[in-house]
Amino acid sequence: MNKFTIINTVRYGETDYNRNKRYAGTIDVSLNEVGIRDTVVAN
Repeated sequence: MNKFTIINTVRYGETDYNRNKRYAGTIDVSLNEVGIRDTVVAN
């Protein structure tokens, strides 16, 4: 029986809070246009 490990890498997308060096903490901030454009889903 072969054993293997799957490693997933997750990167957050840009938000206006990121761009302005603000911290969201406990709120959900939507992606801005750059964050949406940079989003990639790979299978």
